[in-house]
Amino acid sequence: MKIGIIQISDIHNSNRDKFSKVEELNSVLNAHYLSHCDSIFLVINGDMAFSGRKEEYSESELQILEIKDAIEEKLKVSCDVYCIPGNHDCDFSIKPVGRKLLIDNIQKNDISISDAIVEEVLLQDQYRSFEEIFIRDWQHTIINKENSLVKNISHLNQNGDVVININLINTAWMSELDEKPGRMVFPCQIAESKFSYDPSCLNLTIMHHPSNWLNPNNKREFDKIIMKNTDILLTGHEHGDEKNNLNGVYIFEGGVLNESGNSDESSFRILTYDEQIRQLEVIDFKWSKIEKMYTEKEGKKTYSISPKDNNAVDFMHNKITFQANHGLYLNSLEDPFRHPSKGSLNLDDIFIWPNFKNKKLGTEKKLNISGDTFRKRLRDSSPSYWLIRGSRKYGKTSLAKAIIMDLFDYGLIPIMQDSKNIKKRHINDIGKYLDNELKKQFTGLSWDRFVQEDIKKKYLIIDNWDSLEINETGIEKLFDNLEPFFGNIIVLSSNSSVTVEEVFKANEYVIEGMEEFEIRKVSNVNQEELIEKWIKRKNDFNMTNEEFSLKLEEYTDILNSVFKTATVPKSPLYINIILQALLSDQSYDFKSKGSAYFYEVLIKQTLTNIETSEGYIATLDTYLSELSFNMFNLKSGFSYDEWFSFHKNHLEKYDMRAQDFKFDVVKKELLEQELLSNTDSLFHFNHDYIYFYFIAKYLVDNIDDSEEIKNTFRELIQEIENDENTNILWFITHFKRNKYIVDELVLAAQNLLKDTPALTLDEDISVFNDLMENVPRLVYKEVNIKENRRNRNEIRDQIIDEYEDEENGLEQNRDNISEYKQSPEVIEYIRACKLSEAFGNVLKNYSGSLLKKEKELLAQVTLDLSLKSHSQLINRFSSNTDHFVNLFSEMILKKGTRNKEESIKKSKEFVFSLVNALCFSMIQTTVSEISTKNLLNLFDRLIKDDQTSTALSLISYGVFIDNNNFNDSLINIMKDKFDVLSENKISRSTLRFLIIHQLLYCEMPHQKKQRVCQLFNIDYKDAVKGKQLVSLREGS
Repeated sequence: MKIGIIQISDIHNSNRDKFSKVEELNSVLNAHYLSHCDSIFLVINGDMAFSGRKEEYSESELQILEIKDAIEEKLKVSCDVYCIPGNHDCDFSIKPVGRKLLIDNIQKNDISISDAIVEEVLLQDQYRSFEEIFIRDWQHTIINKENSLVKNISHLNQNGDVVININLINTAWMSELDEKPGRMVFPCQIAESKFSYDPSCLNLTIMHHPSNWLNPNNKREFDKIIMKNTDILLTGHEHGDEKNNLNGVYIFEGGVLNESGNSDESSFRILTYDEQIRQLEVIDFKWSKIEKMYTEKEGKKTYSISPKDNNAVDFMHNKITFQANHGLYLNSLEDPFRHPSKGSLNLDDIFIWPNFKNKKLGTEKKLNISGDTFRKRLRDSSPSYWLIRGSRKYGKTSLAKAIIMDLFDYGLIPIMQDSKNIKKRHINDIGKYLDNELKKQFTGLSWDRFVQEDIKKKYLIIDNWDSLEINETGIEKLFDNLEPFFGNIIVLSSNSSVTVEEVFKANEYVIEGMEEFEIRKVSNVNQEELIEKWIKRKNDFNMTNEEFSLKLEEYTDILNSVFKTATVPKSPLYINIILQALLSDQSYDFKSKGSAYFYEVLIKQTLTNIETSEGYIATLDTYLSELSFNMFNLKSGFSYDEWFSFHKNHLEKYDMRAQDFKFDVVKKELLEQELLSNTDSLFHFNHDYIYFYFIAKYLVDNIDDSEEIKNTFRELIQEIENDENTNILWFITHFKRNKYIVDELVLAAQNLLKDTPALTLDEDISVFNDLMENVPRLVYKEVNIKENRRNRNEIRDQIIDEYEDEENGLEQNRDNISEYKQSPEVIEYIRACKLSEAFGNVLKNYSGSLLKKEKELLAQVTLDLSLKSHSQLINRFSSNTDHFVNLFSEMILKKGTRNKEESIKKSKEFVFSLVNALCFSMIQTTVSEISTKNLLNLFDRLIKDDQTSTALSLISYGVFIDNNNFNDSLINIMKDKFDVLSENKISRSTLRFLIIHQLLYCEMPHQKKQRVCQLFNIDYKDAVKGKQLVSLREGS
């Protein structure tokens, strides 16, 4: 594959001096120079504008789009645009208070530079808006990591494979009007983690200022980062030829495309890279004022690109590489996954660095740390003795492999060992054992060179610690013998109770570097990153940004519904199994399925691991159903004798021979596949979802033939507030549309909250509407949707962290909480909520097979029950509105910043906003329970019915939006309702929340956004700055 790179710099567009040679430039680009390229991208090395003004960027935007469109039209190849800011891209007409003082302190090294400081200093708002136009249009590019200073991206080929790794650097972040070489600073400490180097492809770094503009000390540190992460460096600002002054990094200074005051001074460059032979060809072009065209300056130059030595450690000119088999093993997955487009996946296709809870020896405090922080500490900590704990199926072996590859790429020497392979005989001859392992894992690394290398660079990673067959004395001796060879030893264990002291037999020498890391469940941020990896592997280059964001939101909603009950661990394995199912059949409407479907996918995957024949899987299926119901009746786990007795009875019941279904074989299979586990001599189902699934299956299979089972089912409904009963019922509604089951559910629903009217969001919220004279006005700021989604996920993760940290405190008040739950009013409310969710499950699973009247009846029961439960909660607020207003008013008054009248007004605003958020949450909850495309006709009828309450209308809009129908027709219908609700401030504001949710988290064309904002009285700010995405202010 050949890739074309067009390098231009310093366009310097201004009102008085605009670039005027676009047509001539296109003549070169559309000639033969790029005709053989499979992919092309345009690099702009800064200074698109002359003074960072909006009108200057508008001119540059038109010119660049004209260049891009000409390439795509003539050469039939998509062209992504990558740009970075220069000093002329800063708007110095903005003079923030304190900026000059901040820069002075930075230059004097009197201040620690943080992300917040960088944002204070930046003057690049207009540039960001300009850059975002091209980012949204990327077809072959993904962003890997970014902050305000560095954006690491990957340029992909048609197969979705990375062919160029690119670091985009903002050196102009602290530019001044009169800046001088040697005075600027680049904060390496907050930017280095965003850089990346990939030895398998070309590594390109793009920036404006050459590093000589940095102060000398900072330049040395910055140059080290550039050398480590770059094959080719493209710069602007100073304009010369190719240089080679950074330890083998080829530097190409971009020529001025538009020299202010001298239109005849214009140059640019074309680079073509052959991926197969790693060869770069470069041609410079300069404007000829005689010929009035661009001409070649010196002809073609050729360069050979080799992987950097620091990323494949070079000992005495012998490069170390992994042995072929070891390299394949490191990039393989323990549990095989397939992608419909790529086929079998490797570790680097779907690996995400987990987050951890970290505790140092000698302290009780546990800190939450990210995967990026873990990686940085992994490279920098020495000597270190780390214990990494994680539950089974949490990806510890994959993590061990990723650690090995990451350390190796960083120029370190990591050796991997499975503790099952370490035997007693190896302890006293550890040198020979390690020598053999070096030969198995590396080429180019002899024993002598390994021994002589700096001990801090050598790492030993021991996986499956729990399988080590050596006693405590032997373990102590093992580490004594390993200590002279390794400065860093990392052990991975599934045992949640083992400590780092116990593993390393703590002594005074090693205690300093001992730490524990506990792998946490997959965060929302990491989950979205994993979803993106799967979707992008689909290689659908026709997928628009809008379609991509909707697919991302759809898969996120599905995964959140699966993991919300915590009955299945939120680990990479289970997420990948579900994503594999989602991607395997794009024609299937997974969104219309209840979450129980995906639990069934997980269980069937496990059963298939035991045996692939359908007959044996069906036998196991029945066996586990019977076993789970037996355990349900026991109300506890079962002993070996109880299990053996059950097994004999099962063989008798189903007329099976013992030799065909051996107890010891079945027991071993179920334990090895972790369907069952053994704790304190009692056997249990390993995960709740497996237990609930098979109980439900047993009940559904036998309910028509057994009064006992019918009684059990009725008891489940009567005590649905019990979490175990809820989960079993949830699976029951997944398995089968049974008339008896549905009739009993309807009967139970009709007997709940009889005296409570359904929430209408009309007259029942008038007390809240009276709190405000005017509807609060929404302000929507145009932002990067990906960054928006990340912020949302980070907030969700923070809430989860805080909840988990307070669990111990909640335990102390558990008795009081339980007592409160026992009140009849609360129990009835909980039953209503859980039963409406069960009905939603029936509708999702069977809406395509229900007759119209059945569908309408079940939908009516579901919606009525859901809105009654919401009504009960709203009524509690409305009856205590004055109390809340007075309470918050007194709190505000005590602060002394407002008088009594202002405090009351502010308190009313707060209560209004609180109820508004609650109403939006209620609508979203009901939508998530009942949303499926097979009910769209029903909700369409509700929307058109004049008697439909506002609450039902809002739910109907939500269902249409949830099923990707936010089209002009729906927008017009919602606009009509918005106008009708002019006096209903809560409902009017709630409707806008439905819309703003789409604007914030789903891509859509700018014109559509502007129209929507105009229709619904939302202020639209076309800017990319700040994290406050939506704000409220008073208005009409």
